Amino acid sequence: MFTVLKHNAGITPGPRALRNLTTDERQEISRDLCAGGSYRAIVGLLGRSVSTISRDVSNNGGRDVYRAITCRIRHLTAPGARSTACSPPDPR
Repeated sequence: MFTVLKHNAGITPGPRALRNLTTDERQEISRDLCAGGSYRAIVGLLGRSVSTISRDVSNNGGRDVYRAITCRIRHLTAPGARSTACSPPDPR
């Protein structure tokens, strides 16, 4: 076993899901929360874990004030965010 791990540089981790929610996913969360949906119902639609949905909602004001556009602005203005690649679209 040691020889196999040594020659393959350890165990290769499995594929990971995207860490950050996309704008479309955040819009879906916002719509479902406004309609009175539960986290479990949202998870069924998005295929994300309950903890991911709950964490994003908690970090962005909670169930009562969660809005997708506010999350996007906060995400783009966070320290370390890519300023040129993720700039908001031109309103023209």
